[in-house]
Amino acid sequence: MRAIVIIHGAPEDPTLAERYITPLLPVVDRPFLRYVVASLIASGVDAFDFLLFGHAEQAEAHLREEVPERLFARFHRAASEKSLYGLLARLSGADESVLVAHADRLPSAELTLVSAQSAERFAPILLCSREGWLGWVVLPGVMLTEATLVTDENTFEMWLRSRPRHAVVMPDPYLDVRSFAGLLTAQRRVAREEFPDRCFHPGCPTLARIESDPGDENRILIRPGAYVHPTARLIGPVYVGENSHIGEGAQIGPNAVLGANVLVGERATIKDALLLPAASVGGGLELADAVADRGRVWQVRTSTRPEAPNIYLPTRTVEEPQPRRSFLSSRGAAIVCLLFLWPLLLLTALALLVFRRGPLTFRHAVLTLPTTLDERDWREESFLTFAPAAKSLSGLRHFLLHFLPGLIAVAQGKLRFVGVQPRSREATLGLPMAFRTMYLRGKPGLVHDIRIGRDDVRTEPSEPSEPSEPRLAESLYLATASVRTDLGVLWRYLRGKVR
Repeated sequence: MRAIVIIHGAPEDPTLAERYITPLLPVVDRPFLRYVVASLIASGVDAFDFLLFGHAEQAEAHLREEVPERLFARFHRAASEKSLYGLLARLSGADESVLVAHADRLPSAELTLVSAQSAERFAPILLCSREGWLGWVVLPGVMLTEATLVTDENTFEMWLRSRPRHAVVMPDPYLDVRSFAGLLTAQRRVAREEFPDRCFHPGCPTLARIESDPGDENRILIRPGAYVHPTARLIGPVYVGENSHIGEGAQIGPNAVLGANVLVGERATIKDALLLPAASVGGGLELADAVADRGRVWQVRTSTRPEAPNIYLPTRTVEEPQPRRSFLSSRGAAIVCLLFLWPLLLLTALALLVFRRGPLTFRHAVLTLPTTLDERDWREESFLTFAPAAKSLSGLRHFLLHFLPGLIAVAQGKLRFVGVQPRSREATLGLPMAFRTMYLRGKPGLVHDIRIGRDDVRTEPSEPSEPSEPRLAESLYLATASVRTDLGVLWRYLRGKVR
């Protein structure tokens, strides 16, 4: 049997449309589209025509991985929704039966039986739910030649229902990811394997079951590169994506899916929720019956969208620049500080020239942040202090030898007053990938006390072997950074130096 798969559709919230079409929304560990294709292959489909509109390259890459080479597959890209459906008439043929399927829904019907009914009646068989058509239909191939006036899904359904002798079947269960509620339902059914086994068809080796004991509903899968603190509690079914980070005392699950590069703060609670890749949830917060993205959260149960800062702490993506207003205010504040403190800076330099042997200043390399994961985009600068990078300082010595000369770098825009520890290109490459992904979203700080709430300050460069606890503290700072947080860290630092 041949299948014509229509791959397009806007997510429920338009802010996600820049990165997703509905068939590419993740369900557990892969895009929903891949479950659809696996199900079709298991149902006996041996030839595909994929109609692509929106994120076509991304969708085609997934399809080429999913469809075995032994099967026939063609890809047709459209410039608009109207031209997408206009392709249907051109794809008519002498097939006894053709399946036309929208890739953001997946009914559990036995397609072999439906195909036989369609051929016998020489009429379309529509797959529907109580709410309406599920976007799937089996019909004789030659009948598509008459679909010349179809411009979208609605006109296609009207045309099908106008055909003589058409019939309707109502499969149950079915998956539908056009809404956030449907997306969470699909996630739960797939994670618990409540949907027919053909979604995990062994003929498609890329579709592996969530590893657990057979029949166990409390499945937990943690992908390589993910970090789970020993005190965190996971209640299956739970999926943790690559390079994700779960903090101390967090509770994840049941029915929780964390995409790649997700950060969960200490003592956070997540259940019946989906965290899209690169999302962050701050420490002590609770997320339930919700879908979360970078800086946004959608409550499914109440159908409301609360303000993000109340229950969800966003992080900036690596592609976004820091807010220019904050950047300029840091530089302006540093210039004002230098105007008042230049006599102290000059006296410190003269004292070092008289009483200390060796060079007066030391140059430190710093990677300009934020930046992307692509090393070709990285740009390295340098700044000067009165202390070597490998030397630990404390008390007033840190203020005089590091903070005061570092104000010049803040005024130049190379550093901020408070941020993550400045690292060179080499030191950044030595970081574990999970932490590096988060680090590249931050801002290098003159004060980088990653032990938030203490007065001791680390100034030595980060090494690949540094313990996970400091990295976790710095990761949580990246997730919760705000002007208020920075002012608090700066105040504790200055108060500790003037004691």
